[in-house]
Amino acid sequence: MTNTRDVLLQTAAITLKKEYIGLDDIIDEILDGLSSWYLYPELQTKPTIINLWGLTGTGKSSVVRRMVELLELDHRFYPFDLNEKEGRDWHMRRILEITYIPNTRAFPILLFDEFQHARTLSENGNERGQQSSNLVWQLMDTGSFPSDPSTSFLQEAAGVLKAMQTFIADQHGRVVNGQVVHGGEYFKKTISKFAFYEEDMYADACPFILPAYHALMQRIMKHRFATDEALLNHINGLDETESMALFQEFVQQLQKPTKVDLSGALIFVIGNLDEVFTMSGQLGPDADADLLHKQANKINLPDIKEALSKRFRSEQIARLGNTHIVYPSFSAAQYKKIIQRELEKLTDGIWHTTGLKMELDDSIHQFVYEEGVFPTQGVRPVQSTIRHHIAALLGKVVSAHKQYQNINDTVQISIKNQQFYVELLKDFRCAHELFFPVRNKLQSVRSSLDLNRQAIVAVHESGHALVQGIALGKLPASIFSRTANPHSGGFVSLDISEHIINKGNIIDLMAVFLGGYVAEELVFGEDYITTGSKGDIRKASDLLLKMLREEGMGELPIRFNDYDDYKGVNYRDPNYSIEHQASEIIREAYDLARFILTNNRPLFTELIQRLQSVPHLFKDDLQIIFANHGFDATYFAKKKDPYVESLGDFIAQRATVCAE
Repeated sequence: MTNTRDVLLQTAAITLKKEYIGLDDIIDEILDGLSSWYLYPELQTKPTIINLWGLTGTGKSSVVRRMVELLELDHRFYPFDLNEKEGRDWHMRRILEITYIPNTRAFPILLFDEFQHARTLSENGNERGQQSSNLVWQLMDTGSFPSDPSTSFLQEAAGVLKAMQTFIADQHGRVVNGQVVHGGEYFKKTISKFAFYEEDMYADACPFILPAYHALMQRIMKHRFATDEALLNHINGLDETESMALFQEFVQQLQKPTKVDLSGALIFVIGNLDEVFTMSGQLGPDADADLLHKQANKINLPDIKEALSKRFRSEQIARLGNTHIVYPSFSAAQYKKIIQRELEKLTDGIWHTTGLKMELDDSIHQFVYEEGVFPTQGVRPVQSTIRHHIAALLGKVVSAHKQYQNINDTVQISIKNQQFYVELLKDFRCAHELFFPVRNKLQSVRSSLDLNRQAIVAVHESGHALVQGIALGKLPASIFSRTANPHSGGFVSLDISEHIINKGNIIDLMAVFLGGYVAEELVFGEDYITTGSKGDIRKASDLLLKMLREEGMGELPIRFNDYDDYKGVNYRDPNYSIEHQASEIIREAYDLARFILTNNRPLFTELIQRLQSVPHLFKDDLQIIFANHGFDATYFAKKKDPYVESLGDFIAQRATVCAE
């Protein structure tokens, strides 16, 4: 058995890596996490828990479901959506009770999806009132829970038993092979007072023990009947006395609380934590896929546990264990591979069903990328774009191809002059041309040009980029001056997490946030500053106040309470000194941003002009532009944090003192 399981495990790994691009390490981690449970189930005494966290559409649930198929464990797989609050525990309990088989090691695989919705702490850290996920925590702790029959169900079963007894005693009813053979109509009327009797289904028969009870009877009496078939065969051989005795035994057993023991279960916890996936709010298609991929790869176990602490109690986090696997967002290269794979699946399907060979050139791939890649939303938008645009197009091409005779079964498709250009080949030459309109909605939004808005965005984003490059010594990964998001004119890709924040660079960091605001003021004048800076101002204010109140970056190394949160023993700030310090830092940051932009006007002007004419600039472009104005690699090297050098100097000084 172990050899067979080993082979299945290895085969599953190979297959999953072929089917899911960019998830090789994730797949290895998942299979490593469940290998002991799968190979040596007899050793399990508590549930094996594997936590999967990531952005939507990255394949968390999909990989688990496919893995279950490959390991041939479909019959033991039970997914539950924790976003469904109403009756969630009851629904889960009933399924697990019905499927539980005592004294067996064939434990289930449970999937708790959308786990973030099972939070037990509110957003302000208080205990939530009514909990609808107690069973979930019981299962993750011991894997077992008591199974108590509901009062209403017991009353119903007891009423049915009494009706059966009355029918036999008063009407001298007869039962042969499980069927009422005397007084059937009277029995149906009597029993229907206590339970639903499916008269239409049993028009030609009158079972004495209602089939609606068979499944529950088999579960309650598993010690006697291993399968539903075994129970049914037994019932079909009983007379009235034997039938009543069996149902009476069932009612008696039903009254006894039992324990559902799933201590050897495999549990997958799947969810998204906005607290750690800070990029999850970037819903637009113009977000930098590579930057998001890089940020997601930096998330580690302490980050996950810190995020969980905002939703769950400490003892609950402990129950989740330490197997936390973080799904990355896909890089641009991985998205391109996914697009290639999805298009190949589509054209292969057409080849196998029609014999028609479709060749899609790079312009089709680029179209799908530009229309379908929303970096924080995973592969679903890509798949939807392919279905809506490409699959529909190929269907039209197949229909059109049937109209022509003596055409080789090869079609080449590209995009030219904003049209899908289709060539039907004969002897490797174009015999017929077809044209279909390209409805690239996002590209039309990107290309629509409002001169006023474009001027504002070019100035604003140039201000951010210039202040960031000079103050922090790090160029942004990209600048977009035209996007497909109607609520965002543009953006600069700034990764704060890469910077070690210290007292010396707080002002620099705040200056970067204010760069767009100051740029608008310098170019357009104070009266024409737009509301485009509201997000920058909010982020600057939130980050600055957090650093001053909670992280010791103010005048005193002490933690202050927020004014809307008086929990705990943190120091209160009755004199509003934190606000005063924050105001001073913002003033200095404003002055710094203004100084940088004013004293680097040629560079500032070139950035604005470039962003007026092109929709985006990437880091390679910026390196050339900055170098042309005297800010080359040497400048940026000098801006690196001095911690290693300072430590070396300190050690050297100590060695000198000791020598003296």
